[in-house]
Formats: sequence, structure tokens, C-alpha cells
Amino acid sequence: MSSSAQAKRLQILDEGEIETLFTTPEFTAEERLTYFSLSPIEWAAVSDLTIKARIYCILQLGYFKARQQFFPLDVAPVRADVAYICQRYFPDYDLDDTISKDTRTKHQRLILELCHYRLCGAAERQLL
Repeated sequence: MSSSAQAKRLQILDEGEIETLFTTPEFTAEERLTYFSLSPIEWAAVSDLTIKARIYCILQLGYFKARQQFFPLDVAPVRADVAYICQRYFPDYDLDDTISKDTRTKHQRLILELCHYRLCGAAERQLL
């Protein structure tokens, strides 16, 4: 894109707002306690998953509670959050790999149900 085209482009959000909306949250210790705490219903929903899947689901659930969106997850950038979840719920487990896209999709459906959200369908998209 040319510099004149960039200059004419409408910019609604500044760089900080874009980062806040679209990057994985970086929680403080207090925020970790808040967002990664599970209600009895949430714990029951993840209890049938493997430990690895539970950790990822709790991670995505916490991020969803904070931002109402899902993020692609790689362990390295969110290591502190993973360590917190492991220490709190699974002290003898160390997570260092990723989960499949199919598992992530299942977690997202579960989280949407737990939080009383649904995906935007074709009819809603048309209205937008």
C-alpha cells in the first residue's frame, strides 16, 4: 500500500487499543486468581477431560472471561499462566506441548455454552 493510501485510511483504534483487543491477555497475579478460578459448574464441565486438555480449556476459559474472544495458544508466550494453572490445579503436571485444532474447537464450544454465548450465524452476519 502506498504512503498516500495509508494516509487516507480511516483509523478508528490506536495501537494500544488494537493490542488490547487482539493480543492474548497478560494477567497480573490478582487477575490470574480471578480469571482462572473455576465455579463448580465450570469444574464439572472440564472434569472429564485429560489433564492436558483441562489446562488448555481453563486457559482459554480465563482468556474468554477477560476478553470474550478466543486466542491461538502456544505454550511459550503464556508460560506464566500455564504454570499458575498447573500449580493451582495439577501440581505434579508440567505442560509443554500444544493440543489439536479439533480439541481447541471442542473447548471453544464448551466455553461458549458455559458463558451463555453463541457463535454469530449467517443471519446475524447478514444483519451486520
